[in-house]
Amino acid sequence: MSEQAPPTSQPKPPPVSPEPAPTKKGPIGRFLEKHGRKLWWLHSFWALVWGMLFMVLAGKGYSYSRFLLISVCIVWVVIVLLFRFVGSGEDRRVDTKGQKVRFYAMTYVLKNLYQGMLFFLLPYYWQSSTVGTPNFYFVVFLASCALVSTLDIVFDNYLMKWKTIASGFYVFTLFACLNVALPSILPDIASIWTLLLAGVLSMAAFLLMHFPARLLREKVYISWLVAIILVWLTSIYMVRKWIPPVPMYLTHAAVGPALVTGETVEEEKGMVLEMEVKALHRTVMDRDLFAITEVVAPGGLGEKLRHRWRQLGPNGATYGAGTVVLPTEKRGVVRVQSKLPIAKVKEHGEDTTGRWIVDVLTGDGRLVGRTGFRVTN
Repeated sequence: MSEQAPPTSQPKPPPVSPEPAPTKKGPIGRFLEKHGRKLWWLHSFWALVWGMLFMVLAGKGYSYSRFLLISVCIVWVVIVLLFRFVGSGEDRRVDTKGQKVRFYAMTYVLKNLYQGMLFFLLPYYWQSSTVGTPNFYFVVFLASCALVSTLDIVFDNYLMKWKTIASGFYVFTLFACLNVALPSILPDIASIWTLLLAGVLSMAAFLLMHFPARLLREKVYISWLVAIILVWLTSIYMVRKWIPPVPMYLTHAAVGPALVTGETVEEEKGMVLEMEVKALHRTVMDRDLFAITEVVAPGGLGEKLRHRWRQLGPNGATYGAGTVVLPTEKRGVVRVQSKLPIAKVKEHGEDTTGRWIVDVLTGDGRLVGRTGFRVTN
């Protein structure tokens, strides 16, 4: 008979610690557990109302725009502290009670600041944009960012999870704020310089979020930072026509066949149109045709505005026109007059019928607003 192997001893399983008894939640805890998500969405609705109050504040006066500069500085500090305390992306640490308190406290501050800034900006960019043109898409994107700032779940769980996305959101907001606010402290400068200065400051803020300040001691890093800023500025200049020329906006524009001299304050003590027309017969195009526009410039009168006449359609053409700045009693308003160069129109062709528009442009070619008229047979 073959010998049987001695039985091997089985290792004892580790002792199982008893599961802790579930803690009883009070009525408030049970209510929050059941309706917590609904309360977040209800708070988002309140945030939307809060943002609209800032839109009303924007209509009270341009001087309030200076407070945007304080807000963007506070937001920069809070974002830097936020990602230093809780980390970014998959490394985000919001496990302990203390980490959660810090995270939600800082994001609550950020949301309120963003809502105030973005909704305050909307009326200015809306007034400066022209529906149906490239600069209107900037307003759509700005409105989307304002809406995101009111959605707590999206803001906390997605936007503030990644440092790159959060800092990109901040850079866009900072750039939009500086475009509006800088003319209030640097009046009477051309809008292109405001645009470029806003670009420099916004990119510098972005770089300081991602690169330690000690790198500025080494020339090679300074060269890289300068190169990045120059590329950023070049990109802004290339797409400048997609950015409304805030805080300027068009309040009145009209076309007419004759000018008369105004005598009352209401007529601006200067040249005014004898009549304003929206349609005219093609025979009128054989005579003079004038355009007068009024642009509000809260940041000063340093911008050189001009008119551009355009005939639309397959046989259309564009005509530059010499502009004259007219006197006005209104503070912060620029009145510009131009005359359609009839000789150039005749050189282009005899057919002047169709849709015409007169664009009001800044010195760098950005659209402030437009008016239109139709020439009939």
